[in-house]
Amino acid sequence: PVLEDLGQKDMSSADTLSEFLTWGIKNYPAKHYMVVLMDHGGGWTGAFTNDAAGSSGHIMSNPKIAEAFAKTQQETGVKPDVVHMAACLMASTESAYELKDATNYLVASEEMGTTLGFKYGPLLDKLEQTLVDGKELTGESIAKTIVDYYAYKPAAFATKSAIDMSKIDNVKNALAGFAQKLRKTDTGKEVL
Repeated sequence: PVLEDLGQKDMSSADTLSEFLTWGIKNYPAKHYMVVLMDHGGGWTGAFTNDAAGSSGHIMSNPKIAEAFAKTQQETGVKPDVVHMAACLMASTESAYELKDATNYLVASEEMGTTLGFKYGPLLDKLEQTLVDGKELTGESIAKTIVDYYAYKPAAFATKSAIDMSKIDNVKNALAGFAQKLRKTDTGKEVL
């Protein structure tokens, strides 16, 4: 049965995402949280379109996704342990850096995915088996389990990776240093 009809929501809106996250956290309190976001992804341009209402190509930018998580954290005090982007192209450095304060671990793919990647039953079974075996589930172990699970699904998200967000500033700084050194070289700008 339908418990509540919220009407049509703009799924490319940071407010919609924040409202949903806040509602979930307030109504289902837990010690740890993993957020799975599934839709179209566009890498540095962002993710999540509003197909049902016809978004006319509008996509939620990475800064807007980060804004939704920041607003939720402000309202609930919760920062998810894991954010799993079940969307294409979301493991780029640009995307990860924008989301650095949104979660402890970002799980995403640098490539295109398929609908084969949306079968969560076997993945949840693996996580449950970890608990049955008496092992603790942490953000890091969950992120690794997801990556390991997808490693055997080459037709889905074979390039799924887990990013420890506490280290993303180091990546940004290394890339900035590399870019700065490249600018100082005498290498020509010819296209090969």
